[in-house]
Amino acid sequence: MKKLYHLLSITFFVTLFSLSTTLFGQNPFGVTLIQPNTAGIEWVVGETYTISWTDNLSQPVEIYLYNPNIVIAGAVTTKWMELSVTSNPTGVTGSTWLWSISDTLTASSGYKIKVQSKISPLTYYDEGLEFDLVYAPANSITVLQPSVSGISWARGTSHLISWTDNINENVAIYLYNPNIVIAGAVTTKWMELSVTSDPAGISGTTWTWAISDTLTASAGYKVKVVSVDYSSVYDEGTETFSITAESGDFTEIYQPIATTSWPKSTTHLISWNDNIEGPVDVYYINNDVGTGVEEIATDVVGSTYAWTIPLLITGPNYNIVLKSSLDPSIEITSSNFEITQTLTGGITAIYQPLDNTSWTVGTTHLISWLDNLNEPVSVYYNNTPPYNDINDEEEVALNVQGTTVAWDIPSGLTTGDNKCKIIVRSTIDPTVVYLASDLFELSASSGSEVTVIQPSITGISWARGTSHYISWDNDFPENVTIDLLRYNSSDVLQQTTNLVDNTPGAEGSTWVWDIDGSTLVSDYYKIKIASINDPTSLVDESDEYFSITGSSGTFINTIEPSGGEFWMYGSAHWTSWNTNCPENVYIYLDQYTDDVAATFVSTVEIESATAGTTVGVSGSTYAWTINQVGIDTTLKFKYRVVSTDQASLYGSSADFFHIVPVGKSPTSNPNMDDIESSVTMYPNPTHGQFVVSSPVGISNVEVRNLFGQVIYSKEILEQEEVRIDMTNHDSGVYIVNVRINGKVITKKLFAY
Repeated sequence: MKKLYHLLSITFFVTLFSLSTTLFGQNPFGVTLIQPNTAGIEWVVGETYTISWTDNLSQPVEIYLYNPNIVIAGAVTTKWMELSVTSNPTGVTGSTWLWSISDTLTASSGYKIKVQSKISPLTYYDEGLEFDLVYAPANSITVLQPSVSGISWARGTSHLISWTDNINENVAIYLYNPNIVIAGAVTTKWMELSVTSDPAGISGTTWTWAISDTLTASAGYKVKVVSVDYSSVYDEGTETFSITAESGDFTEIYQPIATTSWPKSTTHLISWNDNIEGPVDVYYINNDVGTGVEEIATDVVGSTYAWTIPLLITGPNYNIVLKSSLDPSIEITSSNFEITQTLTGGITAIYQPLDNTSWTVGTTHLISWLDNLNEPVSVYYNNTPPYNDINDEEEVALNVQGTTVAWDIPSGLTTGDNKCKIIVRSTIDPTVVYLASDLFELSASSGSEVTVIQPSITGISWARGTSHYISWDNDFPENVTIDLLRYNSSDVLQQTTNLVDNTPGAEGSTWVWDIDGSTLVSDYYKIKIASINDPTSLVDESDEYFSITGSSGTFINTIEPSGGEFWMYGSAHWTSWNTNCPENVYIYLDQYTDDVAATFVSTVEIESATAGTTVGVSGSTYAWTINQVGIDTTLKFKYRVVSTDQASLYGSSADFFHIVPVGKSPTSNPNMDDIESSVTMYPNPTHGQFVVSSPVGISNVEVRNLFGQVIYSKEILEQEEVRIDMTNHDSGVYIVNVRINGKVITKKLFAY
């Protein structure tokens, strides 16, 4: 059995080796060259040909050239030169490759092409039969047309291209211009003209070219005729030619001619003959000035144009130039002709303005003169010193027929005596025939004065946030500016605020001033009114200072306490005042020494911004509970009520009053007049209970109605404060009798 296995193993390996030898001997991979691989092939140096092959390789190939008879420039010592390495350094894929045969190769027989695997070049390759490289035939094409100097062909026209040749094959025709890129041309700027109409090339020696409207009008074009078989066999014209946008030409200018003499400011007919289809442009040249062509008209249809000659410099060296509107290179120039003057008479007098004339800027006035000219005149003004330079003149009116013109005097002119003059000039010869007026006055305003009426008397006081009339009187038509002037007490101007500026200013003689709430409070204000045209001369200020206040009110008078009262610390009292201020008030307690000198000591805040409120107290009464920190009962006091808008507007107690400690009588016995003024009732009016308070002990309180009937009576053991209940009684006025130290003090009580 082991021998059998051994025999089978040997048989298997022998069979496998035999199969392997058979497979590798057949070598299934390879390359077969197709072209060039035919006897007698001739390829022309400088032309391009296709090298083709078949292969079943998975890798790219390389292409080599060989000639055993010569040394190929660039070939290795084996004389094989790789052709594809430059364009395809990684090898050639596919089965074709275009070979542009270099002009450096030598024309000879014995050339071969080899295609080989790039990976296994010694195993997989093929080389074809020998072929010849030959030089192209000698240049045998000569362009005849267009090939002479000066040819100009228009777009949209057809022309014959002609040549001679001694070749058998057809030719192609190309267009070239080194100055521009022709639409459709390759990067060399050559565009094949004949490919559309004759894709196989043109036979014979002429071809009609219909010039496309898309070509750029330009000089520098050339035509090239090329063999369709040999690109190296060609000829291009010896001269460039032009393609124009327009066809045709100017034949003659009939008018003006050399004997023509045209006066300026007159109209004459320019006429010519042409065979141009499109319009023309018309120009003139003054050869004496040398500024070049000046436009007369563009896109003129036909062959005539009526030219109204402007105010040109006279002279014999003018030309008319005509140009095609589509192609300015098509032009014609007339002979020299003359432009002359036709002056008859002059300007004899200017009647208005005269040297004593005064005209206001911004108004309208009549300029008048006398002349015996046939042509119209132009009128100018000069407002720039020294008033005699023509370059400083500004137009009033041009080509004026007659002897008058209305002048709307500009508002921005310089005003003053001898500040302006008028110049009248001939339209035909303005630098020779003219007349200037005397210098005359320009005024900024036609008026002579302005007077502030309000505010202009003493004692005027206006509040911030209110509106008031500012009024004035003036004798000029223009508007005014309004300024607010703030002075100090030494009559020194501190600030100017513009209320109405000069664009457009305030018109009429009144203006409503809405006083801004941020305006500073001061007693030294004035209003200034000035003309917008002459703010330096026509100006006025208020005669007297007026005040701007923070409040529209004028007084605050305290009623209670008015002075002499004795109020106990910790007790409550109604305080009151009278005012015409619409705003709220702050309340302060001013403390003074309790002696004859009554020196101010300090202020205690009752209701103020710094005491915790920014709005103050409204109305005219305030329930004051005397409990503020800082009250010194050893002093005497005044009650002060102050406007929240204006600190300088306030009212204070007419006389001093006292605040005594809780439960204590004054340290010195006051007289009865002082006690009587210190007895208070609150609240009054009352809707129920009320309190009678006194700086000294009360012994009896009695309440009577207006009929004298006693409705309440109570004996009291020297109390300084008594509480009484009136809840069950009718509304009305009651008499309250308070007995103190044996004297009865009478008060009125209002119940509701």
